[in-house]
Amino acid sequence: MYKSLAIQIMLVLMGLGFQGCDYVEPGNPYDPDTVYDQRAVGFVSGTIAVPKGDTAFSLANVVLTLTPLEIDVPAFRLTASENGTFNFSLVPAGYLELDAKAEVDGRVYGLPQTYIFELAPNEKKFMGSITLLDLTAQ
Repeated sequence: MYKSLAIQIMLVLMGLGFQGCDYVEPGNPYDPDTVYDQRAVGFVSGTIAVPKGDTAFSLANVVLTLTPLEIDVPAFRLTASENGTFNFSLVPAGYLELDAKAEVDGRVYGLPQTYIFELAPNEKKFMGSITLLDLTAQ
C-alpha cells in the first residue's frame, strides 16, 4: 500500500514538474528579451556644436541617427534645432549608437568618434555638447 502511494505521489510531482517547463513569452518591459514594442523606453538629448570659428552653416542641417545595437529595428533619425539641440524620445532601453552628420557646400561634418552607450529604462540621458568636426579631408 505504501509503495503504490509513493508511486502515485511521484507521478503527481513529475506531472507538476513537466508543467513548469512550459515556455513563457517575455512580457516584462524591463526584461531585455522582451519584444521591441513592449520594452521600457528612455530619452536621449543633447546639443550639437561646430568647431570654433566655423559658423558657415545652420545647425538645423545636422541629421542625428540613434541606432539600437541589440535589436534589429530601424534607426531613429531627426534634425537638430536651429540652436543645435536634439531630443530623442521613446527610445528602447539597451545599447545605442549615436551618429551625427551634416553636408554643407561640399564639406562633410561629423562626430570625432563613435558614441556607444547604454540607456536604462526610464532614463533621461543628456549627452552634453558634442562638437562636429570637418571630415572632408579625412
